[in-house]
Amino acid sequence: MWLRQTIRNRLSHTPLTAQPKATWPATVSAVVTDNLGIDSAWVRWYKNSPTVIKQFKLINTSGSSFSAAFNSLNAEVNVGDQIYYRIIAEDNSVAGNKDSTSLYSFAITEQLLCEGFTSATFAPTNWSFEFTGTNYWLRDAVSSYGAGAGSAKFDFWNASSGTTQSLVTLAFSASKPNDTLRFDHAYAPYTTGVDSMTIEVSTNGGSTYSNLARLYGAAAGGTLNTTTTLTTQFTPTSAQWATKNTHCL
Repeated sequence: MWLRQTIRNRLSHTPLTAQPKATWPATVSAVVTDNLGIDSAWVRWYKNSPTVIKQFKLINTSGSSFSAAFNSLNAEVNVGDQIYYRIIAEDNSVAGNKDSTSLYSFAITEQLLCEGFTSATFAPTNWSFEFTGTNYWLRDAVSSYGAGAGSAKFDFWNASSGTTQSLVTLAFSASKPNDTLRFDHAYAPYTTGVDSMTIEVSTNGGSTYSNLARLYGAAAGGTLNTTTTLTTQFTPTSAQWATKNTHCL
């Protein structure tokens, strides 16, 4: 009696697009199926030219899904580098049948911090929240100076006194000397109490932070204020915004 495999292993993968250096190494994901089962799947890759070719094994995360990060350090790539890669899979047959994707490529790019909160997805892609209990960070359709289509809002009106929560940006490329962080904001103080907004920066992936700027808002005045005292919830008009330029460290 002779047995013959009738279904070969199959690879499904969405090719990676440009990857920011700030978030390197990137992760490769694939769906691999075979009627005899999968022995292993791996990625063979090189940077710019095939002088040095590396490879790493994809981990079976669940079912037919496999993924793993490139076996490379962040310091080993630069903006402008081109990464070439191919996914290969081998089944459990005696013959060890293999299948592979085409050779794909993507560029290492610079990640800039530029967010207008125009998308209904909030937090924006690769951003995150840090909070306990109720999250008072919201997206609002109101935009600075009436231009654009959205903004991020912290709900001081409903947050109880002492509430501290954070909206964390994506990782972005290191700032250059004399760079500035430019942002628009709107705030109306209540008759009592003091609110504050602190901008913190990290150069080690969020392990530690240092203060870049701190703005205060109060009825008596403050750097956060952009209009007069209100005793109702504040929705800014196009004329009730201010722009700040803060020097980066």
